[in-house]
Amino acid sequence: MNLGGATLGLVLAAATAIFLQIAIVAGALVRMGIDDHRLRSMRRRSRLLSSLLEELRAESSPLLRRELARRSLHRDIDSLEAWIDVVALEREDPALVDPVDYERSGLVARHLELLAKSPRWAQRAASAAILGWTGSPVAVPSLLRCAQDTRGETAQVRQVALRALARIRDPRAVPPLVDALVEGETWLPPILAGVLVHIGEASVPPLLDLIQDRSRPITARKWAARILGDLRDRRALHALHQALDYNDAELRSQAATALGTLADERSVDRLLSRLLVDPVPFVRTGVARALG
Repeated sequence: MNLGGATLGLVLAAATAIFLQIAIVAGALVRMGIDDHRLRSMRRRSRLLSSLLEELRAESSPLLRRELARRSLHRDIDSLEAWIDVVALEREDPALVDPVDYERSGLVARHLELLAKSPRWAQRAASAAILGWTGSPVAVPSLLRCAQDTRGETAQVRQVALRALARIRDPRAVPPLVDALVEGETWLPPILAGVLVHIGEASVPPLLDLIQDRSRPITARKWAARILGDLRDRRALHALHQALDYNDAELRSQAATALGTLADERSVDRLLSRLLVDPVPFVRTGVARALG
């Protein structure tokens, strides 16, 4: 009798454990269904959320979809989209495109804190994307730190942070971006170069300072020469002419390439002189290509 009672107790315990497991799985499936329904509904009317879902490949991650289904995140996305719509309709009013409005509203500060402190990588990714959409230069240092954090941050979040940097075109974002050319890891400058070119003419003065500062690393100065060429701004001519005479052969070559991109007739004599006297074959090759 005691043996039978013990057996019955074990059966009931096992049944209870199985029931609990089923309940947990069912609850998770119900929650996933609710989250997916909310996301589908929001996605139909939100191009920003749709973009974020695609960037993060959220369809393959229930955890990420749950994070992106949070109502607080949707409120911020709604607010951003309303602002973007106003800007699209009223481009003649410069005040409407000022990201300072979002800095004052607290949206930027809230997502800066989430990017820095949230234990959930999906939340950090969403916050990085939102910071890029605000266009606020205040976010640049934090996004740069995130993008460079190869040990403490996930690849997904770092990629979103880099795309967010590319969206921030405010001239106030230029100084920290140029500083990162000097201090950043080797994989970062090509991405920063694209961001600086995207920002445009506001990038020129800090890059001129960088290329002419002999105390700065040669690698950073070479990137400055390259970006100045890509910007096609004639203000760079004098600095690039000077760079043709610098001691570093790679910097001379990059300056020649940039002058070729600028294609200004005032550079022809300087390039011809360098072609005749430069002792390094690959520099002479670069100069010849610049001359066409």
